[in-house]
Amino acid sequence: MRPGMYTPVLGGESKLAYTWEDFEIAPYPGFTSAADAVIKKFWRNYRVATEHKERADVVLRNMCRKLTRQQWYNQRITCIGHFYAEQGVRYTKPEIVQGLAPAMTIEDFMSVVPHWADNNKRAAFMELVKNWVGENPDFKAVSDWNKANRGNQGTHSAGSSSTDRYRERLVHIKMEQAAFF
Repeated sequence: MRPGMYTPVLGGESKLAYTWEDFEIAPYPGFTSAADAVIKKFWRNYRVATEHKERADVVLRNMCRKLTRQQWYNQRITCIGHFYAEQGVRYTKPEIVQGLAPAMTIEDFMSVVPHWADNNKRAAFMELVKNWVGENPDFKAVSDWNKANRGNQGTHSAGSSSTDRYRERLVHIKMEQAAFF
């Protein structure tokens, strides 16, 4: 499923389908929602035993929720890499994530519009770019909170706990287990 804009309320303002929850309410021709289209198209290509179908649906929806967020993150990294590659400079994903690539402007990002952002998806890409450059205050607040939780000892992989808090808890658990043995 490719990103796009949708109107959550009839006659209302268009919004970027940024989360899986947005996909669940965004209309999609021939389906009840964009999320419904993703799920049904997936099951056209894959099969699961009937007794496992209910659990498989739960797993599929959870993965879609995660991957919807991840696709925006990956698109930003890709755009930054392409922009600097066109200038003859190579930045790896870890370098970009660590902030070693110079900050980009809206114009910089719009010079490397991805192939999925054809004429009818250009507005969606522009909304993503506004998030990335800090023009969306709601997105910026969440981003700043996530950065603060991330710590400085590697990637964030502990849900809502910061990496440092996760590491402290993990050391504590390992010490208790060692004492038990």
